[in-house]
Amino acid sequence: MLSAICELPTWAPSTREGFGITFVEAIAADYTVIAADHPDSVAEEVIDDAGFLVDPTVESLMETLDTALSGGRPPTNPGDARS
Repeated sequence: MLSAICELPTWAPSTREGFGITFVEAIAADYTVIAADHPDSVAEEVIDDAGFLVDPTVESLMETLDTALSGGRPPTNPGDARS
């Protein structure tokens, strides 16, 4: 599975991003952003619905990775905003 993840434009940063620059960089590069929904993270404010917010659990991350690996995209495709 790791090799499949490495081939896809998917980025999964830490559970607590204080500023969110990694989210912005990943979205700008048209990566699928998967971020932990944590009270100490700015993920929800920065990526809104342009990425996937997951509970910080293995099960939730696995389910979302499966969605991304199957071609699923977040509700707002950041690449569409460039048109």
